[in-house]
Amino acid sequence: MSKEDSGVQKNDKAAWAQLRAIMMPFLRMLLSHPDIKEAKRLVAEQAKLVWEKFFGAELERLGLEVQAIEGAFAKSSDILASLMDRLGQTNPYIPAAHMYGKGEDQYIPFSRWRSKDKVIVISSLCFALVVLTMSAANVYANILGSGNPIFIDQPFLALIISALLPAGSVAMKFTADIFESDKTRGFYKKSLYVLSVLALLAWTVLFALNFHGLSSEINFDDLEGSNPTSSALTWVQLLAELLVGFVLCHVASDTYSKYAPNAFIRNPEYAEIESAIQEHFPSHDPLREQRNTTRGRQTELKASQSLFVNEIVALYIAMRRRFDESSPT
Repeated sequence: MSKEDSGVQKNDKAAWAQLRAIMMPFLRMLLSHPDIKEAKRLVAEQAKLVWEKFFGAELERLGLEVQAIEGAFAKSSDILASLMDRLGQTNPYIPAAHMYGKGEDQYIPFSRWRSKDKVIVISSLCFALVVLTMSAANVYANILGSGNPIFIDQPFLALIISALLPAGSVAMKFTADIFESDKTRGFYKKSLYVLSVLALLAWTVLFALNFHGLSSEINFDDLEGSNPTSSALTWVQLLAELLVGFVLCHVASDTYSKYAPNAFIRNPEYAEIESAIQEHFPSHDPLREQRNTTRGRQTELKASQSLFVNEIVALYIAMRRRFDESSPT
């Protein structure tokens, strides 16, 4: 308990003693009142008025202070909540240019890699190059095979469009970097891994439906372009090439990352928001303390009014009983 609270309680006790003294003449006058219920109502009303005479001004002032403090505290809390929300959405560290040197973050040259990882990176990059070249060639062949005069007269347009698929496959690998959390990035990568496996399985089924082996007969539906599975095969093959290219690029990138760890620096924006929060607390904390103290004193006064009224009524009942017992019947 603070000295200020102790002083307030001493003042309240002194005030209550004074209020009791003020009420005593009124209580004595009502001892002979014929209707005890009406007498208790008058005592309660008088006690309330006497209490308000002493504490009413303070209670009214506290009400106005509470309104003003609540408004200031609400604004301060909104500012703090906004800063905390921004802090939660900002990464504390951001990637930076790697400074190769000594230490645990030292870059390891390719010559010192494990043989297994060398094979993985080289084979992944080679197969990725083959798959991405196949995807571009597949798109180029389908565009020219459509018989569109524009592409027949200007085949370089078909060549440019065919570059979209391999470019998209590489772009999908870097799309994972836009996600802030490792959990989201992991879900993105695993989802594309699963889709690539499903696309390959679907491709094998459609390939078998369209190509029946070396000993099969000529399919005149294919020649006439009426085979319903041919378009599906083309679409699934393009999708599989897109996803497999992504997987191969990602495998090579992950293997390389083990020997060239990322470097991170403190995010200046995060530090700025953190500093703003620390600077806000010296003005926010006193408001909270003032709000709690003012509201607490307001609640205390409201409760003390009811306590005083109940005490005076109980005192009147006790005095009335003694008066009735001492009075001749």
